[in-house]
Amino acid sequence: IVTLGEDAYYKLTNEKIDFQNVRGHVIDFKEYKLIPIYHPNYLQRNPELKKVTFNDLKTIKSCLLN
Repeated sequence: IVTLGEDAYYKLTNEKIDFQNVRGHVIDFKEYKLIPIYHPNYLQRNPELKKVTFNDLKTIKSCLLN
C-alpha cells in the first residue's frame, strides 16, 4: 500500500506521528507492506523534495520485485 501524503497515512493508520519519520520506510501494516510518500501536490510546492521521493519510488519498486 502506498499512501500519498500524511493525510492519507493518518486516515489509514490512525497514528499521529511525525510524517517525516515514516515517509519512505516500509512499514508492516496488518498483513500488508505500507510505504508512505509525499503527495504530488506537496512536491509541486516543494520541488527540492523530488529527489527524495524518487528514492522512495525505488523502494516501492524493490518491494514489487520481491
